[in-house]
Amino acid sequence: MATEKYDETYGKMQLEDTEKEKAVNEIAKSMKKSSLKRIKKLREKEGELWWKKYHYSYGLEVRKTLRDAGFDWEEETVDAFWPLLAEEAARKVLEK
Repeated sequence: MATEKYDETYGKMQLEDTEKEKAVNEIAKSMKKSSLKRIKKLREKEGELWWKKYHYSYGLEVRKTLRDAGFDWEEETVDAFWPLLAEEAARKVLEK
């Protein structure tokens, strides 16, 4: 059985580098450090598909953070990118 791999381009959807950087900075600034620590641990422990189990917890928290910051993305875009943005924000905050 082939291992499912998460494709950060999610088909044809892509984020501009500046938009991605703004989103990562907002998540790093606004989310609790404890949430970012947990995201980092989950990624390390469960691998790149960690987010599937936590879509309705951390996924909702990331979505709310982005919406509150004024990111008006389509749901498909947020679905595609929230795990990657959260992982990068966690690295940014925790690896200083």
